[in-house]
Amino acid sequence: MIFFLGCSSSPGARPSDGSSSIPDEMPPVPTTDTGIPTDTYQGPDARVDQPPDGGGRLDAGVGPDAGPDAGFPPPSGRPDVNINPTSRLAVFAGAFGSPEGILASVNLDPPGAPEEHARTISTDVVLRSPAENFYVIDRTGAAIDIYNPDLPDFELLGQTDAGAWSNPQDVVVAPDGTKAYVTRLEAQNDSENDDDVFIVHPATGAFLGSIDLTSYTADDGDRLARAAQMVLVGSELFANVQDLSGSFAADTNGKVAVIDTASDEVTGVIQLPCRNPADITYSEILEKVFGTCTGVYEPDFTIDVTTPYGGVFTINPATREAELFIDDADLGGAVSEIRLASAETGYVITDFTKIASFNPETGAVIGTAVYTSPGFFLPDFTLNTEGNLIIADPAAGLIIGEEEPIVMKQPPSSLTFLPDGE
Repeated sequence: MIFFLGCSSSPGARPSDGSSSIPDEMPPVPTTDTGIPTDTYQGPDARVDQPPDGGGRLDAGVGPDAGPDAGFPPPSGRPDVNINPTSRLAVFAGAFGSPEGILASVNLDPPGAPEEHARTISTDVVLRSPAENFYVIDRTGAAIDIYNPDLPDFELLGQTDAGAWSNPQDVVVAPDGTKAYVTRLEAQNDSENDDDVFIVHPATGAFLGSIDLTSYTADDGDRLARAAQMVLVGSELFANVQDLSGSFAADTNGKVAVIDTASDEVTGVIQLPCRNPADITYSEILEKVFGTCTGVYEPDFTIDVTTPYGGVFTINPATREAELFIDDADLGGAVSEIRLASAETGYVITDFTKIASFNPETGAVIGTAVYTSPGFFLPDFTLNTEGNLIIADPAAGLIIGEEEPIVMKQPPSSLTFLPDGE
């Protein structure tokens, strides 16, 4: 089942007042009666690099001949710990400027029509399902709704007040399931508690504590951690620290804070070889952390990929050493979201409109345009149980492999899997 909600969030740094690299007013696009652009959308085959056999599907390198490591999870572990694919997917859908967003669900096996479950008063929403519960993060409203997806219509269990205008970014649940961590990109706006990471009860949302990351930022001015995406590596939490200025300028390299989930203490901070870290995940197969740095925005909101500031980075969790694994210029554009399908295939969003593929083991670029949106912005994508792409494309709908796009009342913007029903 898939669950749909609408969102205006953008990769990399994005202030909660709605300003971003993506324009607030999107130019109108001529569409068919199904909402798909008439002058650009020619079906999935027109936008997908075909595999060698000409099969015409969005392919993550996992097919009938992929061998024993095909699918999720392979015997040697999960290729991407932030993805737990099932036959149920939640999707948030909502247009820029819309007064509300839509939460819906769709069966993936086989793909079916979306079923609407709820509406939100915000369209700046992202979804997370790090454990048995399901989290709806309202970044503008600075609130997190916690649902049990097995109850009728995702019954609300609790809510977390993340602090006024704090711009919550991500939720990760500790391995023992007793607490959840919430990163806050603009924690300085909270007059009652300006710590960068909140610790809350994973079901009720009750406040349990907080962690300040300010002292680990560069002492060069504003000293704002800008805590963003996170990933669990065993019992340790790796959290992106963007270390951006008050005006969101990436004038120093990013960091990754390592937090012991048993003690909630920061046990180290890793200096990244790049700026404005946007995403982070971990491969159990390769025993390596992978992340992306979007780089430095120019005054016209473009990103110069000839600079050394952007690309895919890796971290060895044992030594806590980081390196720039793939330069963004080699991938064909500035990078944001990253997903790993196997030890041989990974994906990143580039230039906010394309998906490029690479080999996580060697760093070789496989293709710079596995998928190209007919629109202006790709907010999210994920991988199904076979390792194939599922894409939230506001301009085309929900792309599930080679199936016809699923078109909703609002454009899709955030995806997460839900536990399979009984």
